Amino acid sequence: MTNFEPGQIILVRFPFTEINRSKRRPALVLMRSDFRRFALYTVAMITSSEGLEKHAADIAMTDWAKSGLPHASTIRLAKLATIDHELVEKALGKLAAPDLKRVRRQIKSSFAFWL
Repeated sequence: MTNFEPGQIILVRFPFTEINRSKRRPALVLMRSDFRRFALYTVAMITSSEGLEKHAADIAMTDWAKSGLPHASTIRLAKLATIDHELVEKALGKLAAPDLKRVRRQIKSSFAFWL
């Protein structure tokens, strides 16, 4: 089993609940936690920026190409998921330092209520 760390961008098979198939999407690893004999990853959805309705917690990536993505992309911190390690297909790259700093700042701001 490969270990993915926070800040890595991975390719994930997101399952659909209403039909028996999945869709491959990039995601940002926010947290890894071990549960019994397998890993769980908390991830944020990454989507291409074209025609995107903006959300206050969105982070437009400034260095998406160096992060291993083929298109300008946005990290959607309002769309988080905890997934089993078996849904991860591969690592695509690592989030650029300035973008990672913006993600951390937004997470702290969004979850300040819980701190």
